[in-house]
Amino acid sequence: MRVVGKGIRLQHLTPIPRGGTLRDISTTMLAQLDASVHTCKDREGKTVAQRFAQEKPKLQALPLRPFEARLAEPVLVNRLALVRIEGADYSLPEHWHGLMAMAHVGVADIVFECRGETERVPKIARGGRLVQYRHYRRELGRKPQAVRQIAPVLVAQMGQPYQQLWERLLERHGEREAARVLSRLIAITETADEEGMKRALEQLLTTSSTPPAPQGKKEVEVPARLRQYTVEGSSLAAFDALLQEARDE
Repeated sequence: MRVVGKGIRLQHLTPIPRGGTLRDISTTMLAQLDASVHTCKDREGKTVAQRFAQEKPKLQALPLRPFEARLAEPVLVNRLALVRIEGADYSLPEHWHGLMAMAHVGVADIVFECRGETERVPKIARGGRLVQYRHYRRELGRKPQAVRQIAPVLVAQMGQPYQQLWERLLERHGEREAARVLSRLIAITETADEEGMKRALEQLLTTSSTPPAPQGKKEVEVPARLRQYTVEGSSLAAFDALLQEARDE
């Protein structure tokens, strides 16, 4: 009796195949196996395709849901909205912190589930750290200084049109003001339609040479006894400079 598994290993896995990713290796191997069903014959001279045609009517029907070869593992999301799987750290939506989630670990990616929400992330090597800053939009919307520190990585992860927007903001306002504007936009994306916002920004960047800054707080009525005073206008950058001088002293 021929051992099919051993035959496949000797014919297609010896020597050990190489490729850029496991997906590439798998695709190449499946193509080779598909090609061999019409050429590989048994002692009776029947090909694999012919033998399978005889056996197919006796097979059970496939399940309604396709099978995924994944390891299901419960994980606790820590206070930083991070989890550790197989020695690597992954960020998850910040409102998941402190909750139990289920990690479905595959070969190339991991699917996390928590209270009806799903997050799919690419799998990384042991010792690595994958932080997606879109998971922390609520915090970034309140902390412009944090946005300023991670802006290059943040806009790269967000993609266009945010990269183009950031470049224009830097050119017009400088790093501090640009971070404040971007922080406000990030705060809006937490509750707004993300795709709709992208389309709106693309349209604005196309039709305008300079991106409009998000509107701030509404004006409030000044009490009558204070109307006699005049306060000169200034920019946030000027206040930053004053604060920096105070620190230096």
